Amino acid sequence: MDRHGSARHDMVRGAAQSRETSRGLLLVHAGGPSSAPGPIATVERWAESGVVGLTVVPLERGWVGVVPTTGVSAVGAPYEDALPLLLNRSLPHRLRPAIGLGVVGRRGVVCVTPAGWRAVRRWLVWQPGRGVVHPGGLAVARLADLVRAAGVADPSAVGGLADVLHDPAGDARLMVADVLVALDLPGAALLDGGPAVGRLPGATVVQPGAVAVRRFAKATRENVMWRDEMEGSGR
Repeated sequence: MDRHGSARHDMVRGAAQSRETSRGLLLVHAGGPSSAPGPIATVERWAESGVVGLTVVPLERGWVGVVPTTGVSAVGAPYEDALPLLLNRSLPHRLRPAIGLGVVGRRGVVCVTPAGWRAVRRWLVWQPGRGVVHPGGLAVARLADLVRAAGVADPSAVGGLADVLHDPAGDARLMVADVLVALDLPGAALLDGGPAVGRLPGATVVQPGAVAVRRFAKATRENVMWRDEMEGSGR
């Protein structure tokens, strides 16, 4: 993980304010029917190159759901929370567009990575009692970004999504589920994770590869050393 990736991870954790109750999913569009061997194999290879155990589930209309098998990654603090690592991972162009949705603490998080070669991931954070709040230093998503990534042709979809996100009532779990409905996206059954997800039709569990874990651990050690050095030189 580079220093910018580390910063994004820290900001997501800070925006969410909690790690204990993180749950959610990433929807990727792998191209072609999601049940076909090619797209699923592409997602599985990508999953294995990370540091989070993931369940990969083919869904409707070319979407593939990716869910952490547990709340804990294969690496230690401060990167042990699986969901921020999943939502922050770089995505190859063949797995985009992608939409991530999560519940972390009391807040809901939605991110979108559009199709294209130079795609920038953008974020929305929702808080009960307030509605949408600024996501710290993260790039802010527009509602049209989400509608476009979801492939929704209905011109009223932006208005329906705005109604969901600007309503401060309810909780983050309900908000995330309503976003899926507003965008006509599959995956509601995956939101809470758990062993049942691995028993869904076509689901496969992918554990992180040892090489990827070692590489990540080395990069994070170097990142900590870099931070210590910068903080020390500033004293």
